Amino acid sequence: VYKRQFYNYMDRGAMGLANIELPKKVKYAPRRRREEGAPKMSLEGRTYADWLALPDELRLRTVQIDWVEGLRRNTKAILSLHFVRLFFQIYVLLESKTQACVKAALDALEEYSEGAFADVFPAILGDRGSEFLDFEKIETGADGTRRASMFYCDPVKPGQKGACEKNHVELRKILPKGTDFDALTFADVSLACSHVNSYVRPGQGAAPIQLASLVLPKSLLESLGIVAIPPDDVIMKPSLLRL
Repeated sequence: VYKRQFYNYMDRGAMGLANIELPKKVKYAPRRRREEGAPKMSLEGRTYADWLALPDELRLRTVQIDWVEGLRRNTKAILSLHFVRLFFQIYVLLESKTQACVKAALDALEEYSEGAFADVFPAILGDRGSEFLDFEKIETGADGTRRASMFYCDPVKPGQKGACEKNHVELRKILPKGTDFDALTFADVSLACSHVNSYVRPGQGAAPIQLASLVLPKSLLESLGIVAIPPDDVIMKPSLLRL
């Protein structure tokens, strides 16, 4: 009989012994179990299938949200928001990878957008990581009104937001795996973001920053410190930040 099964029999009184007669067992706290019938968190109306059902124009304007992380011991992380149609990505340095920091970052972006947040971020697509699951806070603005619609990829399907994942390759040229993110500053991330978005990808006629400057609020880019870098001055290497 397996140990776990034996303890289960004990709990049911089937062995003729009390738990107190097994000193080691009484040291363990009982496992917390979800109540029978207790509902799991519902993502009804926010699944990937629901996102696919959106009008083409709204899907085209969807912003993909994700993380870029440093060392395992780091508390800081970079929140990334990718505008697929513009090949443009915003990076926000956060003190920790939590729901509260995600909410604070989006509130800041709302302030920087000066009333245009709902137009800039009408729909957001992310994975089911715990830091993104508080959709009510993500969707609700500082004034309590609805500002966006949050949708989630299917479990273990990162390719459903593949444009964001692919664009991280560019950032990793500057911040390769093994970089100490706790050493990063707001200015470092703004500089990296400026260079990544000023880099013209093969097959593209314009840098992402050129496209974004035509569509996104000037106040948003200025507040994040994102500027256009002359093509000959773009540096896509770790030496850019000299960490």
